[in-house]
Amino acid sequence: MRHDLKHFHFYELECETMAYDWGRSGPEALLHQLAVARGAASKAETPAAELWMGAHPKAPARLPQRQARSLADLIAEDPVHFLGPELSQRGVTSLPFLFKVLDAAEPLSIQAHPDKALAELLHARDPANYPDDNHKPELAICLNGMTALCGFRPVREIEEFLRTRPELRGLTSASGAIYEGDRAYRAGGEDGSPAARAWIKERYGRLMRSSPHEIQEAVRSLRLRVETLWEESELPEAERLFLRLVRRFGERDPGLFCVYFLNYIELAPGEALFLGPNEPHAYLSGAILECMAASDNVVRAGLTTKFVDVETLVEMLHYGSGRPRSLHPEPIAQGVSRYRTPAREFEVRRLDLSQPLRLAGVSRPAILIGLDDGFRLEAADADAVLDGADVPRGAPVLLPGDLASRGLEVRLSARQPHTLYLATISPEF
Repeated sequence: MRHDLKHFHFYELECETMAYDWGRSGPEALLHQLAVARGAASKAETPAAELWMGAHPKAPARLPQRQARSLADLIAEDPVHFLGPELSQRGVTSLPFLFKVLDAAEPLSIQAHPDKALAELLHARDPANYPDDNHKPELAICLNGMTALCGFRPVREIEEFLRTRPELRGLTSASGAIYEGDRAYRAGGEDGSPAARAWIKERYGRLMRSSPHEIQEAVRSLRLRVETLWEESELPEAERLFLRLVRRFGERDPGLFCVYFLNYIELAPGEALFLGPNEPHAYLSGAILECMAASDNVVRAGLTTKFVDVETLVEMLHYGSGRPRSLHPEPIAQGVSRYRTPAREFEVRRLDLSQPLRLAGVSRPAILIGLDDGFRLEAADADAVLDGADVPRGAPVLLPGDLASRGLEVRLSARQPHTLYLATISPEF
């Protein structure tokens, strides 16, 4: 690649793949396929869970064009080039977002992300389990087969589960009967009201604080009743998921009963969820593209072998209820659409390469990746193309934030139509 005397026009990124046990293995695994396509080493028999694209200190990307140095170090040394003049003049010295590709063969933990104030408190109190003091709003885009638990179900739906599943009712009330707080809920408890939030918190808190022995007894009773009442092919959705989780996590985890409290959702490719602070969720399966604030803070309370913090999770959740709203990309220019979220740290755009695209005015850093196929990337000024490369499928590329100030634009093209994804810093940051 040709480059000017001081700076490159774009950078290939060497990114780390996390081998968590819920990841997918085998030659059909997405992250294995992407690694092979970009010429990286990959063991198909090892579960590949997450590809981290960013500068987070846990796994910062490295730049082969800069002696394989970490992106975090290079940004700190030269923020004007990597972040752009405007952000660097405001004192920004790090990349505020983290971009990921996930491939989940097994469910992730029941979890939520703290808001900024709670993140600072948790980090100060327990830095080993809460490694930074940042919040973690995140956007999850379905690539293929994404299922998840997300947000609390409508209160009347939860109440119906409690009425018809005595094992669940026994775990969520002291006497096993409808408890006193139900009267307050019935007096004015619609989804989102203070009464409904208090009702869900009381019930959910009792469930999550149940002892392993209490959970095991309830699991065995409910499992026997389910297998007696229904044929396998006729199982209701909640029971089908409940039995799947029991087979995966055993009989003593309170997260097993979260299927009766949290919405089960299936997303189509291109649909997305935005997860703000204090929102309970668990990805169950599928290939997912994620973008989030640069944080690794997770409060877990079930379906995991990692550190759990039940008390923090129960107290931090907002307990709003109702169906989650999926997001679709909104067109903003020819061939370009974006997922609109309230996050300040990031913005994700979809680029349609059915025809060549030009990206002018790049004044903030961006990470670009093609997950379906490779593409052609060129940097040009007003007179000529200065630099170009054929980027293979699954190879992340960093566009530095000073391209606009250097009078450069980015040109993208492909041999056949497909979609690229671009993560950058939101204009509101």
